Amino acid sequence: GAGRPVQRLLLLSATSHGDTLNEVVQAYQSGPENAPLTGCILTKLDEATNLGSALDTVLRYKLPVHYVSTGQKVPENLYVATRRFLIRSAFCIPRDRSPFVPHEDDIPALLSALSIRSGSQAPEVQFG
Repeated sequence: GAGRPVQRLLLLSATSHGDTLNEVVQAYQSGPENAPLTGCILTKLDEATNLGSALDTVLRYKLPVHYVSTGQKVPENLYVATRRFLIRSAFCIPRDRSPFVPHEDDIPALLSALSIRSGSQAPEVQFG
């Protein structure tokens, strides 16, 4: 060998549920026979609806994110992870991919529903 210790990086899919990510980290954390984890690589950022679970997991286990992948082509879609990229990816969902952003064709219908509602009073709700 080269005399250098092996550094273990864990692959974490950004599309996975938080419980699954926690189980993966726990399964591969350092044990008596394993070297400790040096960090991780976040994959499938292009397929993830959000990064909340993945970022929660890496923060909880204090795993440095070394690389991210945004597609199936390696090495073309493999990038060094930066804080700026992770923050932008976490908070800036492209409008065309979000299911919660109305399309331009929907706006007149939404506005007409609002104007109808503003002219009438909502029924009172009573509890108990």
